[in-house]
Amino acid sequence: MIAEIGRHDLKLGPLTNQTDGGGGTSNPSEASRQRRRDSLWGEAEDPERQTINRWFQKLTPVKSVPIKPAATFTRAAGLWKNDDTIGMKPRQAGAIIATALANGVLLEPNCLLPRRLEVEGIEYIIENGVGRDMVSNGMIEVHDATATREMFRLTGPGYAFVVETFGTETLIDAGLVVP
Repeated sequence: MIAEIGRHDLKLGPLTNQTDGGGGTSNPSEASRQRRRDSLWGEAEDPERQTINRWFQKLTPVKSVPIKPAATFTRAAGLWKNDDTIGMKPRQAGAIIATALANGVLLEPNCLLPRRLEVEGIEYIIENGVGRDMVSNGMIEVHDATATREMFRLTGPGYAFVVETFGTETLIDAGLVVP
């Protein structure tokens, strides 16, 4: 119906809808897409999101920060293997580094890492998608499966990928691995 009448933001009609309807976000407007990009890696409107975006970008430059403010995290879901074709990615290694730094955990194979972390007095959580990807690709195993309060066990291959991604010297300098 929206497509037939036309959206104003696309200069196709009078409707102010920013999607094509259907209850999802199919074909959002460029303004909606930009707001989404800003919230994931740019200057989000939410000050808590701005804090974690800036902090995480110092660790590793990515286009989508995989950590969200816990106060805005509304979809409490556990982590499980969802797609074993997804390889280990620098963004995932960054999430491991972030929780290790914030929680004072020394990285080594089989170390336990909380899914939640605190930065500048604000509680954050590693998002569902990256958490499930890390379980799927074998970077982590879920040690305590309490939804949104999980503890991750860093696997040997996951540890090796983090070291390969960030470099031993950088991790030593950050106090995350012993020389």
